Amino acid sequence: MTTQTEGERILAERWPDAADLRREFSYMGNSLRGFFDVNSVVDDANEPKFNVYENGKVVSRTLVQSLTRKDPTVGVILPGEYHFGTGNNTETLTVLDGQLEACVSKGFYSLLRRDGTIVAPAGTTLNLRVDTSRPCFYICRYEPKTEEVGR
Repeated sequence: MTTQTEGERILAERWPDAADLRREFSYMGNSLRGFFDVNSVVDDANEPKFNVYENGKVVSRTLVQSLTRKDPTVGVILPGEYHFGTGNNTETLTVLDGQLEACVSKGFYSLLRRDGTIVAPAGTTLNLRVDTSRPCFYICRYEPKTEEVGR
């Protein structure tokens, strides 16, 4: 598997294929059921495609590919401070391993460890800090903003 950044290398070593993902997340029970029916999205060489942010310090892989394009991702965050706009999606980030501090927009930071979750509504900013020397692994779910039905 060819990787370009430290984040890609760490993520590829941690979960090289869907079978490894299923094993790793079995402790989460039904909350992830159905996400692992197919392997992660791959390129023409059958290698995982990565979403690379912040010069490779935040990297994710899509777990499944569907028509909604709002599929959950699993990723790694290397030490640093990052800010991500949620756009038209509510984003739910859950820590799988390691720890990070997180807040929504200008809120107060909370320390999240394994199974710790933060929800960032559509139109806000998700702020993340990883201060330890260990990377933080996460899963992120996306839910499109629902429009109010006309009055």
